[in-house]
Amino acid sequence: MSVINEHPLAASPAFVPFPSPPLSLSDRQADLNAFEADPAYRGGFLASSLSRNEEADPLLLKSKIQSDEHLTELRSRRKGGKVLDSFYTRQNDHITSLLKPMDKHIQEAAEEEDANRLPVSLLNFKSPSPGATRSWSAHVRAVAAGSKFMLYYLQATPTNSGLRSTCCDVQIKIAIYGSFICNCVLAILQVYAAISSLSLSFFATMIDSVFDPMANLVLLYCHRTAAKVDLVKYPSGGSKFETIGDITYSAVMGAVSVVLVAFSVQDLAKGESDKSIHVPAIIAVGIAFVTKLALFLYCYSLQSKNSQVRVLWEDHRNDLFINGFGLFTNAAGAKIAWWIDPSGALVISFMLILVWGRTIYKLFSYLAGVAAPIKFQQLVIYKAMTFAHGIEMIDSCVVYHAGPNYIVEVDIVMSSETPLWKAHDISQALQDKLEELPKVDRAFVHVDHETSHKPVSVQRLLGKSFLRR
Repeated sequence: MSVINEHPLAASPAFVPFPSPPLSLSDRQADLNAFEADPAYRGGFLASSLSRNEEADPLLLKSKIQSDEHLTELRSRRKGGKVLDSFYTRQNDHITSLLKPMDKHIQEAAEEEDANRLPVSLLNFKSPSPGATRSWSAHVRAVAAGSKFMLYYLQATPTNSGLRSTCCDVQIKIAIYGSFICNCVLAILQVYAAISSLSLSFFATMIDSVFDPMANLVLLYCHRTAAKVDLVKYPSGGSKFETIGDITYSAVMGAVSVVLVAFSVQDLAKGESDKSIHVPAIIAVGIAFVTKLALFLYCYSLQSKNSQVRVLWEDHRNDLFINGFGLFTNAAGAKIAWWIDPSGALVISFMLILVWGRTIYKLFSYLAGVAAPIKFQQLVIYKAMTFAHGIEMIDSCVVYHAGPNYIVEVDIVMSSETPLWKAHDISQALQDKLEELPKVDRAFVHVDHETSHKPVSVQRLLGKSFLRR
């Protein structure tokens, strides 16, 4: 029982096991006879066993939900009202999430993914023949590391929902395709501006611009490699490949920024420079700035309708700052003081190093197996402990990253008198449901009948730590 109190959900005094009355000999014999006489009895038992807790609230969490009237009253307070309102609003959302059936979580995740699907092409799409209902949709995914690079890939897949081409779909398509095409064109302009002017500020903006479309290709390769991974050679799947690709790309980006820092320091050490303003380069970067501004405003109007467009909007916002700052430092370095140009490159480079350094740290923590957010751990614990009649308590529960997604390990306790087939069916059903939750790669459910021993994972780690001493 001491293990339970260490979990995040254990802070609630209502966190108690669910004791089940011991099965009598006649009950056990009746179960065995029913199973032997009709194997379908297993399915009926499982359905009735799992149905009890989907809408139940054994910890009385619903009673802790604050009403809208109370929240309005809190907001009206002058001192600390907004803080209390924010706290109770988050608590209401968390309780609602805990009480929501797992099927609802799974359905909402599927709906969110479906909302981010776009029609492949309205211009090339041919009307289906009479009676035909087949259409095509495009799965669009954005892989973002930190606040910068994105990967957009399209994979046509058949659906039976008909042509879902709306005005909003067209606008989102324009935002995604337009952003990618513009990034490629602007990268060429930025290369020209940097080489023709030899401005370190423009070299800094060039690095940021060129690596965006390059990241698309690198991450697309990593994604396809992960999707086609040999499960015999890599039994855990290929989800970590994308994280490794992200780390490699981030490291290269950081290394190039370090090189630019060295050149900037070298220019500052040399002293005054006679570089003059280069109008074609200014025009090229100015075109990039205006284009990014237009894309920023266009994506801003659609960011609430599609998560990929929101990532694009954030990227255009960051590029606006970098390009605008680069334009200013280049012009100021030619007209006001020579040292402004290398100093501007130094600032941009340090900013990129900081962004990519934080990205690498976060991605390495994913590979190292950092714990999942507390709220998700609490969701898994609550759903496991209220999953079925036969589960008496949760001995341990750990949720941790294995790449971008989670691995879930749950130790449940059932009565020692529970038949093997019942224990198997309940634990297997729980495992299947957990693996359907968003961002869960694998789930492992272990069944025990007592809690006197340490959980296997904890015992293993403690044993290795003791041996190292």
